[in-house]
Amino acid sequence: MIAWRHTVGTIYFLQVAPTGPIKIGFTSRSVQERIRGARQSSPHDLTFLGSFPGTPVDERAAQKQLAGSQLRGEWFHPTDDVVAFIADKTRAASSLAPAAQIVAGMKSEAAE
Repeated sequence: MIAWRHTVGTIYFLQVAPTGPIKIGFTSRSVQERIRGARQSSPHDLTFLGSFPGTPVDERAAQKQLAGSQLRGEWFHPTDDVVAFIADKTRAASSLAPAAQIVAGMKSEAAE
């Protein structure tokens, strides 16, 4: 369990479109795979908001920091605090994994 907590992967943000709750999650797989899986299992349209490199420990820290906006589990109300947190984290990571590139990659995979 200790090793898993320090596995480097991606912290990602998905929102029930267009203004619904936001999921703060972690994946050690590709972000595209995780988004695809989430979209297939959700009855709602999900919008990818961005991501940044991190570990499960980072995911829990983010969720704890935003606990005042927590809806349930990994889902949060789209409050100003949550939106600002996402903007800050994804802006800092934009040179590593731009959201537009991830979404574009998903669209090209879907077209194949």
